[in-house]
Amino acid sequence: MHKQNLTFGIFPSLFVLSFVFQPLSTQALTLYNGTLSNRPSQQGQIGLGALSSSGTPLTSGFVASSETVITNGVRLVSNGSDGTNSAEYAGYSNYNPLTTSFLGSSSPIIQSNQYSLSFTFALTATTSNSNDRAAFSVTAIGMGNMGIEIGWEDTLVFAQNSSLTRGESGAVITNTKKTYVLTVNGGLYDLSESGTSLISGSLRSYNFVPALSSPPLTFNPYTTPGFLFFGDDTGQEFGTFEFFDANVQSIPFDFSPTGGLLMLGAIASARHLYKKHKSK
Repeated sequence: MHKQNLTFGIFPSLFVLSFVFQPLSTQALTLYNGTLSNRPSQQGQIGLGALSSSGTPLTSGFVASSETVITNGVRLVSNGSDGTNSAEYAGYSNYNPLTTSFLGSSSPIIQSNQYSLSFTFALTATTSNSNDRAAFSVTAIGMGNMGIEIGWEDTLVFAQNSSLTRGESGAVITNTKKTYVLTVNGGLYDLSESGTSLISGSLRSYNFVPALSSPPLTFNPYTTPGFLFFGDDTGQEFGTFEFFDANVQSIPFDFSPTGGLLMLGAIASARHLYKKHKSK
């Protein structure tokens, strides 16, 4: 009888343990595959967005003059001074501010604050890098409006602080094709290239007033959970980048404090039942 009682006493604890370590529903999603020889917008997960210096959304004329399909990718020019277009912001996002809706299915993954985002690009031309903004940035905003924005210059990659000043930085040559991996786990981020960490730190909650930006925005990307952007998101810089691929994948295990407390409780319960059994 004691053996039978022990078995049924430990079973609920083991069940809790198995639940704690159960993998979350994982997702792996291709945001863009340049080998298909078309534009990101044609693949349905991220689309091209651009604003003029007056804040007016640019239409197909901008696409024709500044977005070019190249071998295994696309080339995008965000130069508002070269006479070919009047772009001030230009890049690829999973969010359409005109319809206030997300494209594709990457938003829930980003919102989890527990994912890995890989992307391949080269920043082939940029401006003087004299301020805290960049001609190519990646922005990812998760749940609780916590996220990270990272900018690339000629020889430097840096995180944006909550006030959009420069934070953590690292040296990297950006004018050649490289694959970067941004890993977000809980409240932390890490950016690596070829397996080497470039910068890492805490996620931010950004202070940003859309109406005061130049040009002004009709929405706040930093308070849009699930928001993702690749490109030039500032009127202070411009340049040319070649974009080859992007993928996002959720991190499969939940190491939350709640899960940890459940695990410790289950272990304590199992040990108590075991000692009680031995004493009989």
